[in-house]
Amino acid sequence: GRYHGHGYGIGETFIFVGEFQHGEFYGDLIMYHRKTGERIMKVEMEENMAHGKYEFYLNGETIESGMYKRGDKYFHTRFRDNKVIEYGFSKDDHLHGYGCSTVNNLKYISPHWQDGKINGLGCIQDDKGEVYFYGQFKDSQPVKESQEKHPMMLDCWKRAQKYNSTKELAYQCAEY
Repeated sequence: GRYHGHGYGIGETFIFVGEFQHGEFYGDLIMYHRKTGERIMKVEMEENMAHGKYEFYLNGETIESGMYKRGDKYFHTRFRDNKVIEYGFSKDDHLHGYGCSTVNNLKYISPHWQDGKINGLGCIQDDKGEVYFYGQFKDSQPVKESQEKHPMMLDCWKRAQKYNSTKELAYQCAEY
C-alpha cells in the first residue's frame, strides 16, 4: 500500500522524518545525520519535491534558509556567525536576479546577478553602509561609475550621491 500519515525512512547516512499523503512527502520533512543524530535540514515538501520554506543546519545553528519552488531553490539567505552574509534570488544555488553578498566586509548589491556574478548595475558598500562604488559591473568587477537609478537600488543611489569618489578625487587634484 501507499504510506499515509507520519513516517520515517532510514538510509546509510540520513534519517528522514515527515508526513506522507498517498505515498508522497507532503508538509515538513526533517533530515538527521544517522550516526550523530544532528538535524541537518528542514524543508516543506509537496508531491515529493521541496516546495516552500527550508533551513539548513550545522552544529545546531541555522546556516541557510529560504524558499524552494517546485524543487528548485528560489530564494536563499546564508548566515555565518549568526550574521547574514548573502541573500537573494537563486538559480542553481547561485545569486540570480536581485541579491546581496558580503565578501571581506564589503557588501555587493545588485538586481543584475547572473549565475553568482554581477553583470550590470551594482553597488559596493563598506561595513558602515558607505558607498565604495556605484556603477556598472562585469563578472562582479567594477567597470565604470554611473548615475543610473534603479528602483531596487534607490538607497544605494542616494548614498552614492553623498560621496562620489571620482568627483572628489578630481576636486582634490584641482585644488592641489
